[in-house]
Amino acid sequence: MENKIFKFTNAFKAGFQDRLYDAALNSNYTIGWADTAEPEKRTQPCLGSHWNKNAVEELGILKSFKKYINKTCFKKFCKIDNLAFVVVNLTKPCDPNFIHTHSDQFACVYYINPTWQKDWAGETLFFNQTKTEVIQTSLYEPNKLVVFDGSIPHTIRAQNITGPSYRFTLTLIFNKK
Repeated sequence: MENKIFKFTNAFKAGFQDRLYDAALNSNYTIGWADTAEPEKRTQPCLGSHWNKNAVEELGILKSFKKYINKTCFKKFCKIDNLAFVVVNLTKPCDPNFIHTHSDQFACVYYINPTWQKDWAGETLFFNQTKTEVIQTSLYEPNKLVVFDGSIPHTIRAQNITGPSYRFTLTLIFNKK
């Protein structure tokens, strides 16, 4: 199977990193954002801050991400018109997270926290189609961008209690059309 998970470490310059972290810290978060339509999993809602296309353009996110997306098989879909949504996910230690997909879409996930230790966990897990085995893991590393096919089942492992109180990721979801 063709690799449809792309990882880019040390992706951006310090100024851009700082702008994104500051924007995440100063965002308004909503309780109730969910990655799944399954009602039994909606009892554990996520915290998220949805950003509009204007925020994406003002912060230069698409322009910055495009440099890396263009190195993947998703480059033809990287257009503002294909952008389905943008969310900053805020995870707390021990938060539950569920395996999910984004059908007919691809995802860009940027690890925002400027400091992170591997012992704190927080990695992204990718599963086979039957969701019985982890096929790949992306460690949570500051300034890392992960671009992947949304049809790959995935989830995160929340950070443990020895880590920071908040784990931030900036996620852009694009339609593949």
